Amino acid sequence: MKNPSYRDTLVEGLPPALRERVQARLASERKEKEKSNPTKPPKMRRFHLNREVDESGVSGTGVVAVGVILPSGKAIIEWTTTQAGVPGLGIYDDIDGLEKIHGHGGATEIVFDDEE
Repeated sequence: MKNPSYRDTLVEGLPPALRERVQARLASERKEKEKSNPTKPPKMRRFHLNREVDESGVSGTGVVAVGVILPSGKAIIEWTTTQAGVPGLGIYDDIDGLEKIHGHGGATEIVFDDEE
């Protein structure tokens, strides 16, 4: 059996009418906390960058990077092609910022791999 917490001990020592009110309020607070802190982790969205035209001659065409959007909205990409042969990572505040930098005016499309 689990040992009672300090708070449980204090609540048990209250007069019955007050104890019921306090227990009801604590139960309500627990439910609110569970709503805002679900046990199931938030989903991440996977995507890749498909480049039609490589204006710079660095990344090539086709699938040039794979990535994920974190629950916070930050976007992380890993380049699949580079001149140096070593994939690099990029972390962006959001997918819009990533697209502004790497979209090349529509020459690179962000393709989501997961259903929304």
